Amino acid sequence: MILFVRARFNILILLAALLVGCGSGQVFRFTPTEQNPQQIYKRISQDAATIASYQGTANLTIDTPDQSGRIKGEIEVKPYESAKIRIQHPFGGYLGTLEFKENYLIFLDPAGNVQYVGTTENTGIPGLPALFSGKQNIIVLLTGLLNIPENPLQSLTADSLQDNLQVLYYTSPELHQTYWYDSRVNKVVKYRELNLGTGVTTEIDLQNFIELEGINFPRSIKIIQPEEKRLLSIYYQDIQIARRKVQAYAR
Repeated sequence: MILFVRARFNILILLAALLVGCGSGQVFRFTPTEQNPQQIYKRISQDAATIASYQGTANLTIDTPDQSGRIKGEIEVKPYESAKIRIQHPFGGYLGTLEFKENYLIFLDPAGNVQYVGTTENTGIPGLPALFSGKQNIIVLLTGLLNIPENPLQSLTADSLQDNLQVLYYTSPELHQTYWYDSRVNKVVKYRELNLGTGVTTEIDLQNFIELEGINFPRSIKIIQPEEKRLLSIYYQDIQIARRKVQAYAR
């Protein structure tokens, strides 16, 4: 019973880290050869639209003031629809499964019984930030297919080049958002969000890209809240996609 309670606590910490959440240097104006925001959004959206499913085995590292540790998970994603993380027990077997939909998540124990339900309005975890407080959906984040806003409510205040990455800055009364886009992999490789109401910064860093069926995916995904001292690191050991009935596999 003690082991189960502690395991469940670890799951709740993972839940908090998953949906809450980067760079500096001299900034130059971008040249006319850089893509405009509409082109960037269209290219990333076209990649995502061709993916039927995404699967991978990953190491998930959690570091917070309350808990630190590493677990392994089997991740399955249907982009923009749903996602599952089947969490393995360090000593064999499974702790349970996290299932994500657009507006809620549930945690199922190994027998398939519902142990936890979270929503965008009420996570049910006292003392921890709302799981969906960030503007990046966890279903999208697990695949690394972050995209810039299509029709943002925020204003695009500036474009620039920084360390060979195109940087887009969006502002609104509630948020400051920054996207780093790398045309070499056709992906957003960094994201930063400052919530002006809470003062909390969320950072996402995507690295170690591999190519599958002409689409680049990151093996490494890090979500950080610096002020809160929270970190979730996802590192994929393998990735498999189904795209237009053609499968590709990387290891």
